[in-house]
Amino acid sequence: MNKNSISNIFLFIGSILLLLKIVFSMGYLNELRVEYGTYVEISYMACFFIGVVLKSISNKEKKNKN
Repeated sequence: MNKNSISNIFLFIGSILLLLKIVFSMGYLNELRVEYGTYVEISYMACFFIGVVLKSISNKEKKNKN
């Protein structure tokens, strides 16, 4: 797997976790929010950060090849 596909996976996981955070903030799944709310918040930010960094690295490498 190259960096571009790995970054797409991280961005996809981050978007799923962001949707879960939105569901938490709307008031649904309160029992899960109490136990896992902080973990969801930290992990979606980490997934987005890793995905964006890998995407920019793969774009730089692609640009340098051309």
